[in-house]
Amino acid sequence: AQDFERAYELDPYNGLAISGAAIVRVQSGKLDEGLKILERGRERYPNDPTFIYNTACVYSRAYEYFVKHEDAPDRAANQEQYRKKAIAER
Repeated sequence: AQDFERAYELDPYNGLAISGAAIVRVQSGKLDEGLKILERGRERYPNDPTFIYNTACVYSRAYEYFVKHEDAPDRAANQEQYRKKAIAER
């Protein structure tokens, strides 16, 4: 987590740093922050297969967050939303 955060701090335009920092934040419960990082980076890498794959990973981690947190607001709707987004990335 520290390495991804440092890489993103040093180079916020690097695709691996963007997706890594997004995953780390989503996994730590900072979904909004992580997804904002991802979306800002998405326009830079529309055809990069690694970035697209990592984007699916970020959405999968968001889905996983809602699976694990039964008390989260709008849990079922969010699970379905992020499941669909993860699958849509190709």
